[in-house]
Amino acid sequence: MDARKIQLPREIHTGAGMIKETGKICRNLRLDGDVMVVTGPNTRKIGGDAVIESLLEDDYNVNDITIDNPSKASVEAVQDEIKQCSLVLGVGGGKVIDVAKLASTRAAVNFISVPTAASHDGIASPRASIKNEGEMFHSKQNLRLVSLLILKS
Repeated sequence: MDARKIQLPREIHTGAGMIKETGKICRNLRLDGDVMVVTGPNTRKIGGDAVIESLLEDDYNVNDITIDNPSKASVEAVQDEIKQCSLVLGVGGGKVIDVAKLASTRAAVNFISVPTAASHDGIASPRASIKNEGEMFHSKQNLRLVSLLILKS
């Protein structure tokens, strides 16, 4: 039998209102420095604003970027924006999380997944899939730290 490695999040936090604890969770993980929150237009309202507010309450310098179209160009744009950051949080569905996951790995920046739906596999998957000009490209990522699962309170 071939040896295999299974990569899991360092921590998984679940429960109603957990999103309001994002800043405290980051502090408990001893994550310092500038933070980038990556969202989509809808997921910004669903969870992105609450994540940003929690991070600001815990004295993080927060930057944010909204992904309209997940693509190779989106990954590169996020990657350019996170060069001075020590942490990226992907808040949203699969496409947004995959863009944030891929960009953070390429930039060697820590990553936290904040899926806005319980059905999303972003809480455990180290893989990212991005469709670019009709082609899909997949990549296995290595820097996942934590997953927060947002449940409506």
